[in-house]
Amino acid sequence: MIEIFQAGVIGLIQGLTEFLPVSSSAHLILIPALLGWPEQGLAFDIVVHVATLLAVVWHYRHDCFKIASALFQSTPSPNRRLSWWLSFSPLPLVVLTLALGSELIHELRTPTVIAWSCIFFSLPLILAQYLHSRRQAPHASEAPWWILIVIALAQALAVIPGASRSGITLAAGVCCGLSLPQATRYAFLMAIPTIVLAFGYELIHLSGTLDMHLPSLLTGFIIAFLVALLCIRAFCYGVSKIGLYPFIVYRVLLGGIILMLL
Repeated sequence: MIEIFQAGVIGLIQGLTEFLPVSSSAHLILIPALLGWPEQGLAFDIVVHVATLLAVVWHYRHDCFKIASALFQSTPSPNRRLSWWLSFSPLPLVVLTLALGSELIHELRTPTVIAWSCIFFSLPLILAQYLHSRRQAPHASEAPWWILIVIALAQALAVIPGASRSGITLAAGVCCGLSLPQATRYAFLMAIPTIVLAFGYELIHLSGTLDMHLPSLLTGFIIAFLVALLCIRAFCYGVSKIGLYPFIVYRVLLGGIILMLL
């Protein structure tokens, strides 16, 4: 069982980092370890995942409605293609996760791996920022199918703690020719089926009883939802203005600090 204060802090971290290119898994592993807190448990992970899922669905509610409606249409359309792509986009991540196995993935959840991942996976963001600053935004309103496939393949690298699912998918989109706002939209929309899949996986492994009192669950849920919603709106509004450099610098500093502490 974790206390309300710890639940609030972890909910805050989850909301802040789930959709920013800084790796939520890295922070959720490091912060409790540095503070000497007990693990929050699977029940709490499910609750904050649901909170961030609802946040991104609410932000893109109009897109979600159009995409979901197009899934059942017989006539081809960009939204229908996008609906099928989103449905299968987590597949490369699932395949790589199964190939590596749960034991190897658990062994990767170390401060050393997280530190080097934070630094190494800053390189795609640097390339994406460079390309974004050197060219005009594409005129196409929808990404071609091959770019969507590349973004889905890039998402598989998120199995590495510190890689950042949103960061690697955003960078892949920009490197393939999308503008930064376009790539952000696809990265966030792809988060919906991915979080749903993670939620289902965690729910299967959840035991019959919740080893946590309701106030902690509710605290984590509310804070994660509100903070995630604010982060999504702020990032979508400001990413084309401030670019990716603040997140690149943060990732490199975080990785360097972890290595110094080790």
